[in-house]
Amino acid sequence: MSRELENYGINILQLHAEWLVANGYKQQATSCKQQIRMILINKKKKERQAASFKLDSTVGDDRIYLERNNTYE
Repeated sequence: MSRELENYGINILQLHAEWLVANGYKQQATSCKQQIRMILINKKKKERQAASFKLDSTVGDDRIYLERNNTYE
């Protein structure tokens, strides 16, 4: 659900930027486009962090399992 809302927000910002350009507000449109870029950059960073956390957590879970069962390979 949050991804849908995030995409919805980006779409609204894009429409707003287009409206600003069409009505002569070039500086404000540039600022709006920068906001869109930052949202997308942060979204990619979060996805990378989540993927690396998922990889790290599976390695850690195996280690905890081995330590609890006193079995080492």
